[in-house]
Amino acid sequence: YMGSVNSQLIIEGGFNGRINKLVDSCYNFWQGAIAELIEIVLKGKGNYQGDWLYSQQGVQGYTLLCCQSKKGGLIDKPTKSADLYHTCYSLSGLSILQAKSMYNCLLYTSPSPRDLSTSRMPSSA
Repeated sequence: YMGSVNSQLIIEGGFNGRINKLVDSCYNFWQGAIAELIEIVLKGKGNYQGDWLYSQQGVQGYTLLCCQSKKGGLIDKPTKSADLYHTCYSLSGLSILQAKSMYNCLLYTSPSPRDLSTSRMPSSA
């Protein structure tokens, strides 16, 4: 977990996938989603309070300033060409970063036996 948060490079603002690798815009999603999922598991909610485990502005800045292709789409790093993979995961990562999310509604509690016995099932006749 801390490895994913520590993979954000200070100067570039984006994430890298492994130690001694360059930043790559697709890790907006891969690393950003890990942090979000861990928040859900540990706290029972996502980043609803706006308490981010990494620099949200750094990742957005890297993506929007360095990874937009002049021909459309997003690239993994400057000097590369745009492709669907990096466009998809860069935008998915930005979506995670730009939304406050509350997942309490996803926590499932099973119904009690009493609730099951009083529920009415639609008849198939």
